[in-house]
Amino acid sequence: MLYADYEGKEQETTTYEPPVLKRRATVGHDYTAPSPKLVAVPHEKPKKHYLFSVGIGMCMIVSLILLWNMVVVPWWHGLELQWHYGDNQVSVMGADVGHGGTSRFIAFDSENDIVVVEVVQKRYIVYIIPTGKVQNKLITLSVKDVTK
Repeated sequence: MLYADYEGKEQETTTYEPPVLKRRATVGHDYTAPSPKLVAVPHEKPKKHYLFSVGIGMCMIVSLILLWNMVVVPWWHGLELQWHYGDNQVSVMGADVGHGGTSRFIAFDSENDIVVVEVVQKRYIVYIIPTGKVQNKLITLSVKDVTK
């Protein structure tokens, strides 16, 4: 009977459907709230502190002073020496200094030395004065009585 009941009925075939899973937060999925929309906020430039401008001004003044002292003044000094005394800066003077007649003094700059030549009655005496590394030296001669 059992067998007959089984054969006599039409078999209802159903396909297997797995159960529908509920979505839940797991390690592999990130279900967070949607990010809020960004609103454009007017961007104001940050105001610089007044000491920033003062510092920039001080740096400019210091650089101008350095430029003046290291470039302009030496250039002007050399230009004036050239205008007034020319290329050959030789100083010549005659005086009686008690060496057996009137002496003729010739002074000039030779590299880093000042050379003074004294000529008295066809004989000469050379004095060399070291000056170091001084540039654009102007040599002048004068006589002064130190006995008074």
